[in-house]
Amino acid sequence: MSNKEYQQHIADISQRARRVTRIVSEAQFNQNGFIKSAEERRDSMLEAAKKEPIFEGVNPEAVSQIVTAWGAAYADYAAKHKSAPREDVLAACHQTLENCLMAEKRGNQSGQKSINQSMLESVSTEMMSGQDGIMHQAIFLAMILPVTLGAQTGDACTFIPVPRDESNIYEIFNVAGTTFGDYAIGDKLDMQSVGAYSQMRRNYVLRTLGDGTTKVFTFKISDFEGQDIPIRKGRTVLYIGNEPTPEDNGEGTLLHSYANAAGTAVSLTSSLDYTKGQITLTFSVAPESGTKLEAEVEINIEAAPNLIPLINQEMKKWTVRPSQYALAAEHSVMAAYDAQREFGIDLGSLQYRTLKDYLSHEIDMLRLRIMIRRTINADTFDLAIPQDTNWDVWSLIFKSKIQQVFRDIAERTQSSGSSGMFAGSDAALFFKMLPPAMFTPAENYTQVPYVHFVGTLFNGIKVYEVPTGVCHAFTKQGVTFSTYDVLCYTRDENPGKAGFVTG
Repeated sequence: MSNKEYQQHIADISQRARRVTRIVSEAQFNQNGFIKSAEERRDSMLEAAKKEPIFEGVNPEAVSQIVTAWGAAYADYAAKHKSAPREDVLAACHQTLENCLMAEKRGNQSGQKSINQSMLESVSTEMMSGQDGIMHQAIFLAMILPVTLGAQTGDACTFIPVPRDESNIYEIFNVAGTTFGDYAIGDKLDMQSVGAYSQMRRNYVLRTLGDGTTKVFTFKISDFEGQDIPIRKGRTVLYIGNEPTPEDNGEGTLLHSYANAAGTAVSLTSSLDYTKGQITLTFSVAPESGTKLEAEVEINIEAAPNLIPLINQEMKKWTVRPSQYALAAEHSVMAAYDAQREFGIDLGSLQYRTLKDYLSHEIDMLRLRIMIRRTINADTFDLAIPQDTNWDVWSLIFKSKIQQVFRDIAERTQSSGSSGMFAGSDAALFFKMLPPAMFTPAENYTQVPYVHFVGTLFNGIKVYEVPTGVCHAFTKQGVTFSTYDVLCYTRDENPGKAGFVTG
């Protein structure tokens, strides 16, 4: 993939997210604000969906099921998290919807079946078609966004649209395009790099130290850069044992006088060759043994434009492939009739919620299992407050520890983004007991027996609780995660730097 193709990939994510937002969010509002009537909201979303090419030729009742479910899931997420779902999440769901709706068409055109078509054909005809003639496939398509947003581990994942049976993700990084300064061609340039490359102001430490006898020293920029390089006039400063001299006079000479450690007056006469980048230092008294000599010069890049350093981009490629989830729920017509008559229960809606909730739960369990197993760094913190420490001091120590953990993650992975943690039930209980200045609980928080969002720590770190039963079940499976364990993460928006990619 070229850099242009990569930019097109990013643009595709933005475009797909925008198309979803137009249907499931913007269509729920009119000039008077939020549309309060559920029927009018549905009609508005249907009108918006008619402009979406992927719904062309799809049964209107099926479209109604899809957009209604997606709109409700979008609104619930926004209300709970006080923010819209991320663009990469919406784009991935849009791509999945498109894959399923276009699977048969692509299969007919190519003569080959896609993974989606094969998967759908594996489901019996009786299950795929309903009593009212509406394809039950619409139920599965309606669950795409709700299931994705219902999975609490989504905040730790970077989502990518998967347009086919496999997809490539790329990490783009900068490399030196020329050998210059502290870097050779191909050396990686990132935010942990400390060498000089584009900066023309350079400091060089002469390789020869003072020895108490030598009076003449020579500096050649070619000894460091591998070639003669012109330097600017009036910009050179020498350092004698960390003490600076005046700048050169711009006419090829630098004069300086100082007293050495013994109090002896020393004069320094330096001659400069600006074209070659050479300096000859002549001392009246030899510098003491171990004296460090440095030359600070400004490279004259205007006189040698061919030396302007280049920065190039390279890519690492990974290939990812989608996996399948298969789950069915069924009931007889008589059972649905009896449930509605005797108990007022709509079995269709109940089974939809059952499928949606369980799929979200199982996705969470899969992701957590992988994250826990693949985590290679660990740290500890003693929650007990020492007897000679008051609460305010301990609070600062605790906050410092949390910040250190996420700082270490950012430096190890060289990435940054949304930060959060999945806390065992006892660890989550401890966080929930912290004062408001440290922990902000989720609005209208209610304890529930599954992985859920409980609030934010220090106004930015999202905290999700992993119930006791899940912790014990993981441990029985050999995935050790106690109720006091906390799994911390930082999610980068760039798939190439993501710790966990899904789609």
